Amino acid sequence: MGDCCCGLLLSELEQVLILISNDFDFTRIKMKLELATLTKKSVKNTTTEIIFLIEEDPEGGYTARALGESIFTQANDLATLKEMVRDAVHCHFPEKASCPKVIRLHIVRDEVIAS
Repeated sequence: MGDCCCGLLLSELEQVLILISNDFDFTRIKMKLELATLTKKSVKNTTTEIIFLIEEDPEGGYTARALGESIFTQANDLATLKEMVRDAVHCHFPEKASCPKVIRLHIVRDEVIAS
């Protein structure tokens, strides 16, 4: 395991930095840091739950990235994305005993309105 920094292992901190590296909106950065903390608590028992960060893709559709695992998928609509996420989780955890029982989707949507 890596060294500890502010309650996060360095590998987890690196994941957070990757998520926020192209993001200059401090509200979203704070939310992603909170998700990383939530992930840190969830990762202790990975057979229980896995969390995905869902975002709209600038090129259309949606992307899903697992927090704490190397799982990524994308789809044109949310219904298809949910199927793709399930499939990706089952591929990543081929043994049923190690597969998370719950897949949590955290959907992030940016919206700009005129003042």
